[in-house]
Amino acid sequence: MDNKGIIPNSSVNRISANVGGNAELDNGLKLSASLNYVSTVQKNPALGSGNFGGFNQSAAQLVLWMPTSFDLEGYPYQRDEDGGAMYYRTANNPLWVADNSMNESNVDRYFGNIKASYDLTDWLSVAYQLGYNAYTDRRFFMMEPGGFGSAIQQSGFMRRSNFSNAELDGNLLININKALSDDFYLRTITGWNINQRTTTTNQFGGNGVIERGIQSFTNTSSQFIIEDRFVRRRFAGLFADVSLAYQEWAFLNLTARNDWSSTLPENNRSYFYPGLSTSVILSDALEWNSSFLDYAKIRAGIGQVGNDADPYLTTNNFLLNQPVNSGGGSTQFPFANQYGTVNGSAINSNRGNPLLKPELTTETELGTELLFLNQRIGLDFTYYDRTTENGITAINVPPSSGSATQVVNIGKVRNRGIEIGLNLKVLERPNGFNWDIFTAFTRNRNEVLELQEGVDQIVLTSSAGSSEIVQIAHRTGQPFGVLIGRKAIRDAAGNLLIDGLPGTTFGKYIDNPEPQVIGDPNPDFVVGITNDFSYKGLKLAVVMDWVQGGDLYSKSNREIVGRGLTNDAGDRMVSRIMPGYIAARNADGSLTRDENGNYMAAVDASGEPIRNTINITNFNWWYDRGGFGWNAAEEFHTFDATVFRLREVALSYSFPARWLQKTPFGSANLGMSGRNLWFITPNLHEGLNLDPETSSFPGLRGIDFIGVPSARRYSMNLSVTF
Repeated sequence: MDNKGIIPNSSVNRISANVGGNAELDNGLKLSASLNYVSTVQKNPALGSGNFGGFNQSAAQLVLWMPTSFDLEGYPYQRDEDGGAMYYRTANNPLWVADNSMNESNVDRYFGNIKASYDLTDWLSVAYQLGYNAYTDRRFFMMEPGGFGSAIQQSGFMRRSNFSNAELDGNLLININKALSDDFYLRTITGWNINQRTTTTNQFGGNGVIERGIQSFTNTSSQFIIEDRFVRRRFAGLFADVSLAYQEWAFLNLTARNDWSSTLPENNRSYFYPGLSTSVILSDALEWNSSFLDYAKIRAGIGQVGNDADPYLTTNNFLLNQPVNSGGGSTQFPFANQYGTVNGSAINSNRGNPLLKPELTTETELGTELLFLNQRIGLDFTYYDRTTENGITAINVPPSSGSATQVVNIGKVRNRGIEIGLNLKVLERPNGFNWDIFTAFTRNRNEVLELQEGVDQIVLTSSAGSSEIVQIAHRTGQPFGVLIGRKAIRDAAGNLLIDGLPGTTFGKYIDNPEPQVIGDPNPDFVVGITNDFSYKGLKLAVVMDWVQGGDLYSKSNREIVGRGLTNDAGDRMVSRIMPGYIAARNADGSLTRDENGNYMAAVDASGEPIRNTINITNFNWWYDRGGFGWNAAEEFHTFDATVFRLREVALSYSFPARWLQKTPFGSANLGMSGRNLWFITPNLHEGLNLDPETSSFPGLRGIDFIGVPSARRYSMNLSVTF
């Protein structure tokens, strides 16, 4: 694969290969093995999400700081004499960043397995499988000298990182497949599993680039170690999976597993989790013959899953010769003075927890599978209720304790919802034309039931910009990972309260002094629809998505709308009056509240709320604190992220076998596809054109912190077999 990005000097190249085989020896021993290799090389300029002036200055964000009247491609951006940046302000030109910064990642991944199995009898077999999964990621980042910023940034710098990860997994499996009688059939899988994962991290930095274009640390004035770390974790487990079938219409399944983890305290490193499920095929059990309902199955189950922690979280540990700051600087450990070499040792800012427990998730599930009208309609319905206890996460602790954070068990989080799958055979024509539709509907509701005693909130991640702080956090009684930020104060009826006192917020709304929940990033429901068309060897697949709801805080909207960079900016040169009422104040100047704690509006002599009539400038409205643009409270840049998307269109053709009779090929298939072809977000700002999937935090929803825009992707492939 060779893919050129939409950002200048960005690309991704991928090569993959695999080989495998199997054999059976004369003594009945069966052997199989496979090996896969994937090489990925990615290059791009600095694109740090939301990063305007940091070390990894974002070319994507710098574009948004540029006025619409500036001709980016029409003006020079680099000095001929020394390659330094040229711009209208003391910030780097995005084109200069694209040409003078380099971010390269070379990933080599290897994975495969070896398996040996032997049939001891016609119903008893034993097998052992050893799997290996490893990758090495070699990264290099360089910013050439001559840019704007701190002294270090102006002098140029480079960083080299090597990440190596290896996983070794072994499984012994003892299988029983035996008919106990004419009615009962037994299947069991028992065995043990051992797993080891190791990670090696080496990061080095160099400041003060001597000669442009030479990517070597010998080309820097100072060099230092950022991180040099080795991590190893192990766990072992015993497991059993027992299934009993009766007349092929009633099924009972029992599972049990016990794991021992090296990452947990000695008294808590062993954890057990069982499971029980059953299902009945009613249509077979009752032997009905219906022209309407062809098949009916009901199922129920309850089970648990355990999970351990990351390594080295149970005790306090010391870090040797840590950099004073990750960006470098003139003072780093170790350093030399007239008394000799000085080494540094600092306690880890994360306090160890010797009482850490394994995380445990318990799930109950009920479901049914139905087929109607000669299997032209299929329905799969599932209800689940999932509770996670002792969730493992980091919380902030008082600095007076000597630590900043501690990993703890946080209490209880609940997820429950429904999943519906609907299959429709719309057309089955005698000439070979078929049309099938598959629809998947998912609705999940989650709630944080409990946190650790004495803890009201746990912050999962925080994004701080030059004018905003947004958090994704757990709060008791709230959905999972709500958005926390600033909101304007309002009266009991929800009206904005405007500051009537002269000052920085005169004539504008007033921020609530306490951070508030500004949104729930969890969607109301998700729908996926796949249309499959086929005619002889020709196939067409059309995949559409609908994500309803889920709130998104958008820094992109903050920057673009606040700076007037959209084509719907309107007349921004007029004064405005902010809608709302004047806030009531006490004699000491503090804001007045009612007996329920609600803020109150000032009233006139007749007791009526005083409506705001204060004119404010366009700068106050669009850019200043208390307005609705760049410096606004986060709630005004938080939106319902409903999105309708044409996810993929794929067309393929399988060549008829008769065309290949005189060739060495067994089969041949030609295909082409397009992904992310179209989307619409009806509740986001019309001129924003933001894709909600470009989240700044993988694994967490709800924050757009100016990442690289999403793009349409097209591909073509030819596959043959011999």
